[in-house]
Amino acid sequence: MDKISNQELFFFIFRGLFEASCIIFILWLFFIKLKMLEHFKYIGKSSYILYLAFILLWGSAQILDRLQYSFPQKVSFYPLVRFAMFQHGRSGEIAESYSWFVRLPDGKVESFNPANTFTAIGFPSLSTRMDVLRRGLESKNEIVRSQSIKEANLWAKSVRTYYDKKYQKKINGLIFYKTILEGENNLSKSEIYTADFE
Repeated sequence: MDKISNQELFFFIFRGLFEASCIIFILWLFFIKLKMLEHFKYIGKSSYILYLAFILLWGSAQILDRLQYSFPQKVSFYPLVRFAMFQHGRSGEIAESYSWFVRLPDGKVESFNPANTFTAIGFPSLSTRMDVLRRGLESKNEIVRSQSIKEANLWAKSVRTYYDKKYQKKINGLIFYKTILEGENNLSKSEIYTADFE
């Protein structure tokens, strides 16, 4: 991870502790205070145990999985991934995005939209992954940037295979751009990495 300020670290820890407190309180409220567990005893002992195990595992992943958008991930709780759709984002996150362009053998470039191609991943997950990748490619931390370049090259190979299989067309490279929305209509882009093919 890039170095973060003491204030960012404080809010990172505070959000984690606050979320953990809320989850524990809700589970206590439903299962202990309102005695909801008594109603589940009628589903059978094995189903009851499986249900409690799922709640325990999901709650643990929700509390402990704080670095799910870091790359590479050293710890993963998949398939019990933390639900973080509505967490607070970083400043400037809305104004900055990404775009990809493929370079053809004749030197021309054309836009490539990964969301329309890698549909099995799902747009929200892909969008988040691309935002993390874009930040990694811009990182001043050499380890983070090196890992991000490896990931970018893997994406580029997938795009090359896609063009080869679907269009029987060769491409010479994939260009990763950072896009910035300045004002309402002024969209600028700057190249952050190019994956070249031999």
